[in-house]
Amino acid sequence: NISDLNISGSNNLVILQAYKNNLKSIDVSGLKELVYFDVLMNELREVNFSNCPKLTVAAVGGNKLISLNLEGLPSLYTLGCYENNIASLDVSKLAKLEMLECYTNNIATLDLSANTELTTLTCQQNMLTSLNIDNCKKLTKIDCHNNFLEGEADFSSFTALKKLYCGGNRYTSIGVNGCLLLEELSCENTQITALEVSSLSLLTSLIANDCLISKMDCSNNLNLQTLYLQGNPLTELVLADGQRIADLKLDNHDVISYKK
Repeated sequence: NISDLNISGSNNLVILQAYKNNLKSIDVSGLKELVYFDVLMNELREVNFSNCPKLTVAAVGGNKLISLNLEGLPSLYTLGCYENNIASLDVSKLAKLEMLECYTNNIATLDLSANTELTTLTCQQNMLTSLNIDNCKKLTKIDCHNNFLEGEADFSSFTALKKLYCGGNRYTSIGVNGCLLLEELSCENTQITALEVSSLSLLTSLIANDCLISKMDCSNNLNLQTLYLQGNPLTELVLADGQRIADLKLDNHDVISYKK
């Protein structure tokens, strides 16, 4: 139950773990040897870990932060700042960033155009109306569900993508045809009227309930084990002859037809 932590003079500190305490503020800025910084689940309103040139991991989630100073962090590759009150996040100077977990905040725009090494992005449950990931072609996981993103979303150029969770947005179309490694796709509660998944032979889970889909063809998705399509105006679901899906949810199973 530590509420105050004074680390002044700790110039050789390499690892700091102080999670699940009652810290209100902490300043580790300028610690040249600090590599790992974990203050998850405190009561932090202020935190300063800027200008730590060797810092690779910063975990500051589960606090009451409204902003972050991310200056002078050339080595940072993991940033966890989820479950705070952050309204704006500038990660443009974090060139080595591979994992960004910023979900459950108040972020309205997120520009990741400079973060070309990013492999994991979890930014769900924010206020996002703009998400720029055009240059993040190494992404294997994107979770942006429950935001305010709208229009046509084309993820086809993300060829390394394995998991995509983009439901609860205002998308009118979602393109995934080029995502040949995709295993899990959730696009529920959107405004899409069609979904093309014929090229996704590795797909095991497809959650697309509460959309506007009238016809769905999953006959090429022979690894599919979970399929949710309830809440759609579905008139036809095409499966391969003999294809069995362990967890299948439909409003009406009479719409199923089998392709030989």
